[in-house]
Amino acid sequence: MALTLADSYQPRSSLAIFAANSCCTLPAPISVFTLSNIQSNLSAIDAQISLERKASKEHTVGWICALPKGQTAATVMLDQVHANLISKPPKDPDTYTLGSMGQHNIVMTYLLKRQIDPSQATAVAEQIVFTFPLIKFTLLVEKGSGAMVRLLLDHGADSQLADERGHERLFTAINSGNVEAAAALLEIDSVRNPSKSAQQSMLTLAIKKGHEAMSNFLLDHGAHLDHEDEDGQVSLCVAAEQGILGAVRLLLENSAYVDTTDVECGRSPLWHAAGRGPCSPYRRDA
Repeated sequence: MALTLADSYQPRSSLAIFAANSCCTLPAPISVFTLSNIQSNLSAIDAQISLERKASKEHTVGWICALPKGQTAATVMLDQVHANLISKPPKDPDTYTLGSMGQHNIVMTYLLKRQIDPSQATAVAEQIVFTFPLIKFTLLVEKGSGAMVRLLLDHGADSQLADERGHERLFTAINSGNVEAAAALLEIDSVRNPSKSAQQSMLTLAIKKGHEAMSNFLLDHGAHLDHEDEDGQVSLCVAAEQGILGAVRLLLENSAYVDTTDVECGRSPLWHAAGRGPCSPYRRDA
């Protein structure tokens, strides 16, 4: 079957392909383009390539996680997530997340195997530098991200820069249960005294999320037991209402007032405990 052009080629004229054999049916419609459309699409592709080249040159920090879920957890520490590359070097098998923390542009990836292999870590580190040639330093983070957070803070990252929801970095670390990151942030004077609303909700947030280690950490660093959250509840009432037995025990061991009451409704921890079903050891019920 021979194919012919419906019209002779002319600049900016529509191009369409038809089958010369009238018995032939095409499996699907063929798009019709004008030369200007083609030029427009090529311009868009050129613009994307330019952005990718710019991105590969502007990202200067490499962050390698042990597992994919570690990369997912680390992503919440970013102030902004950038668009991913649509093209990579042909032999680059790694998956990247691009973003920024303060003034630092970061490339995240993870090891492909489910355990840390020194030879594989070296290969991933070499590959990330090849794909992003201006990377100044790369860290391998097995658990948490305390070392990375400290490094960025030492290089001037703004610890109080909030995301689009108004959450500062300390809130993000507590929300994700990242004790190492929270410890690094609390080493900074400006973070030791967060906003009033943050002070009132940090311990309760850790309890609601079921982060036992974070709850212990916050209590060891002076978290107030009687601060209300945004719903007017204190931490012991929240733990009793959620049925988190370990949190209730932890708070009582830290001298929480057993007959404290909610600000809004006056309900005590005993009221909450008596009105709910079985408790979970230290995990918020589904």
